[in-house]
Amino acid sequence: RLGQYEADNEHPDYVRISRFLIMNSAANRTIRPAEAGKQAVTLKGHGEPVIVGRAAARRLRALALTHNPRPS
Repeated sequence: RLGQYEADNEHPDYVRISRFLIMNSAANRTIRPAEAGKQAVTLKGHGEPVIVGRAAARRLRALALTHNPRPS
């Protein structure tokens, strides 16, 4: 069902980071290593970090770079 919602409501600022979660990239504050190859994503307004896999963390980083490119 989440996959259908994602397909029907495609928006460039939102990314699916797990089977259960779609996140607004603007809410992303930090991505840090966590246990067993996972990544801890800290969100604005959310006290506890969300633990995600490496693939989800890569998608979040790529999305952040498209919105905030590094100066050359």
